[in-house]
Amino acid sequence: MTCAAAQTVTLVGGKATIVDTTAGVADEFGLAVHCGFPNLAYIGLQLYYRVDLVAGKEYLFRLTSPFQSVLYISGDSCTPQQINAACGSDGATGEYIFVPPGMTNTILFKPPVTGTYRFAVDASQAGQYGHFTLQIEDYVIPAHATCTGALPVALLPKKTLIIADTCYGTNEFGLGINCGLPGFMGQLLGTQLYYKVALTAGKTYTFYFTPYYPYARLYLFSGTCAMDPINADCGSNGQTGGITPSVSENQQTWLKFPVLLPVREDVLRPGSGQPVGGLDPAATAAGDERPSVHRALRRVVPRTGAQERPAAWLGDYRCRRLLHGAGQCHAGV
Repeated sequence: MTCAAAQTVTLVGGKATIVDTTAGVADEFGLAVHCGFPNLAYIGLQLYYRVDLVAGKEYLFRLTSPFQSVLYISGDSCTPQQINAACGSDGATGEYIFVPPGMTNTILFKPPVTGTYRFAVDASQAGQYGHFTLQIEDYVIPAHATCTGALPVALLPKKTLIIADTCYGTNEFGLGINCGLPGFMGQLLGTQLYYKVALTAGKTYTFYFTPYYPYARLYLFSGTCAMDPINADCGSNGQTGGITPSVSENQQTWLKFPVLLPVREDVLRPGSGQPVGGLDPAATAAGDERPSVHRALRRVVPRTGAQERPAAWLGDYRCRRLLHGAGQCHAGV
């Protein structure tokens, strides 16, 4: 199936599922299509589709395949130059994701204008082809992807557990949140989920955090949803908020609040134990089988005082495609 003869896909109830195979079809453009990475040109066999999308909405594309595949989205055009410009625009006019063999990967695309968009299931290596399943849905971003919509969390007697996935949220403040960290360490560019909890003055709390994806951060602040107060709190070394060290995937770190001394960034403790407590309902809806890991919220070391202090925290990380890896974008919260 060529790009010009792309099969039309219609979203019914905001959703569509494609089950197809690239076996026996042709490679139309050879080395010419690469979404801006000529060394990774898509030289496999591909199928093209077209779908009508509405500006301002978010669409979730989820691809599962037994072979090393790639999905790329572009405008309603069929020249390699136009396809590359769109799918290599980092979401501005198109997108792309890689899917390792036997895996599932997803990406959100927000069309800039209402119209027809073409997308293809392809491969970056010759001889990579086969059956695949592609799901498309009109995705509603959860309310707690923004600070003002922070999800309330109630503390259980000893621990509270939240399991969540920040992959399909938003980056509300762009480059604005850095918690006072310099350079690369302060580039919190990922998507977030926000939560809020009432903390009692005179007690110290420990927030345990185990991300599934590297560069994840958890930061704590007072509840004022403005960039400068958030940075002031999470950059205060535990006085009015804090931020966890950056760790590798599946490593546990923690944040104590409040503290008298700065949080050490070289102290890590491997995660252990069974999940307990409540789950984030937005991340554990029926039918959601995406892998997630967790952090526990544990109350420790009584101090003095007697007033309630509202607080909110979030996991923030780069939630983008993986060129060579698991292709997943999940964080335990």
